[in-house]
Amino acid sequence: MKSAPSEALPDFFEISSNSKKALKIMEDNQIAPNPRNYSIWYHYAQADDSTLTQEIDRAIEGGVTFDDNVSSYIYDKYLLNDENNLNKVANESTQTKQILNDIFNSVSKLSGNADEYQQQMEQHISSLRNVGDSKNIAELLSKIIKSSVALRENSLQMQKKLDESQQEVSNLRQTLAKTTAEAERDFLTGVYNRKVLDKRFDELSTIANEQKTPLSLLMVDIDFFKKLNDKHGHLIGDEALKIVARILNDGVRGKDVIARYGGEEFAILLPNTPLQGAMVVADSLRQAIARKEIKRTDTDEMIGRITVSIGTTEWKPEIDSVPLFIKRADSALYRAKHEGRNRVIGEI
Repeated sequence: MKSAPSEALPDFFEISSNSKKALKIMEDNQIAPNPRNYSIWYHYAQADDSTLTQEIDRAIEGGVTFDDNVSSYIYDKYLLNDENNLNKVANESTQTKQILNDIFNSVSKLSGNADEYQQQMEQHISSLRNVGDSKNIAELLSKIIKSSVALRENSLQMQKKLDESQQEVSNLRQTLAKTTAEAERDFLTGVYNRKVLDKRFDELSTIANEQKTPLSLLMVDIDFFKKLNDKHGHLIGDEALKIVARILNDGVRGKDVIARYGGEEFAILLPNTPLQGAMVVADSLRQAIARKEIKRTDTDEMIGRITVSIGTTEWKPEIDSVPLFIKRADSALYRAKHEGRNRVIGEI
């Protein structure tokens, strides 16, 4: 009967622990206790964003004072875009806490009923030892039966309430998971956003350095995108972005990382893939996009085909940095544009 609340306990206590840790850091460093600062230090305590954690650690090591300007910079850089999702998570965490309180109250009530029942049974047994009259025995047996029935009814009610609470916790977990997934995705194309890409850059480049495994990067840009927008409107431009994102997503492996880098540009990280293999993947994606025609959904008018240019590069262990890695891929992309577009160029 106690299994349902125990499954929910770790999540609740983790939230509580991170909250206390965040508040303690703010108190020790005399940081103003406002919602913005709490959000920053809660994420720092939770360590759910490696780039935020690293930047704050560097600031602490450098003796930076976390005044309003510094806090605004960190909040705007790492948390502002996810404000709505963070509000959802906070609300849902509050709901989870309330459900857990209800469960604990239910268990306490049931435990109290069981203690009361045991006391009643002891009294009845003691009375039975002291009576010899059959009528009195019958009355005592009747009391015992009533006490047993009452305890059973309470037990069934508590079990039902615990089952309902378990289902609510399960629903909240699903909602939280959905909210987290939405916070990682570009709202228009559905691929990963820039924040997730930055984290994956750090993770995969570290693996490439430590394990000496290949890692390649594709920078993909839609050709003449501005002309498409100017001629046919932003709705058609949005449709082109969604089509390209879908084809790119369908054309890579599950362990590959595709994200919208900005505007009409996408980035694809290919772990365990050398430059030669990345060139093959890139050209396959380029051809698949070039075969796709865009059509207006409202009039069925054929707009035409779109093409992309792609620059590719491979990570150089122990030498590269993420900015240099991206710069080399961007340079290859620029050459692809300069040499006529609708083509794949690898780094020299």
